[in-house]
Amino acid sequence: MALKIVYKICCGIDVHKTFVVACIASTDSKGVTTYEHHRFSTYTKGLKDLLQ
Repeated sequence: MALKIVYKICCGIDVHKTFVVACIASTDSKGVTTYEHHRFSTYTKGLKDLLQ
């Protein structure tokens, strides 16, 4: 059974004590999904970078 694509672009966030990881999943018109992830510090500068 395959998963149905509901949103073409979505983001998941994994929160830890000293860092946060954000993963963006993008699906193109052919149904191919690519993933991009970045790690951010939980200090103010890192969270502001995540916001951007």
